Amino acid sequence: MLTLTLLGLALTLAGTGCACVALWRDHTQYGDGPLWPLLARAWQWLRVQSFRLMPWRRRNATLQAQSIGVSVSVGTAWATFVGPEIPEDAPLEKQVMLLVQRVNNIEKAARDDRGRHNQDVKAVHDEINKLGERLDQADRDVERLAKDAVVGTARLQLSGLLLVGMGTVLMAIPAVLSLL
Repeated sequence: MLTLTLLGLALTLAGTGCACVALWRDHTQYGDGPLWPLLARAWQWLRVQSFRLMPWRRRNATLQAQSIGVSVSVGTAWATFVGPEIPEDAPLEKQVMLLVQRVNNIEKAARDDRGRHNQDVKAVHDEINKLGERLDQADRDVERLAKDAVVGTARLQLSGLLLVGMGTVLMAIPAVLSLL
C-alpha cells in the first residue's frame, strides 16, 4: 500500500512538474514582465534592503552622455518654361512662329511631366502592393504564432494532467482499501 501511495505521489509530482515547465515555456516565449509580480516585488525589496544594510555592496551609478543626430533633406524640382522673347514690333509671322515654338516647348514639358507622374504613380502602386504582401505575411506569421502558443505546450500540459490524475487515483487506492 505504501508503494502505491509513493508511486501516486511521484506521478502527481511529475505531472505538476510538466505543468510548471509548460507554464515557464509559455511565459518566456509569450509573456512580458515577471511571472509572479508579487514575488518579483518582494525580491526587489529584499535586494534594496540588503544594499541598505551592507553599504560595501552598493554600486556607484554611472552617467553616460548620448547624442542623437538627425538630418533631413528635401529635394524639389522646379521647371520654368521660358521661350524666346516675342518682340512687339516684330512682324506677325515671326510673332506667330515664336508663339508656336513656345507652345511646342510647353507641350513637350507637359508630356515629360506626365511621363514622370505616371512613373511615380506606378511606383506608389508597386509600394502599396508590396506593403499588402508584407501585411499578408505578417497576418500569417501572427496566426502561426497563435497556433504555436495554443498547441506548443498543450501536449505537455495534457500529459502533466494525466500524470496528476493517475497519481491521485493511485494515492486514493490505499485510502479506499483501508475503508473496506
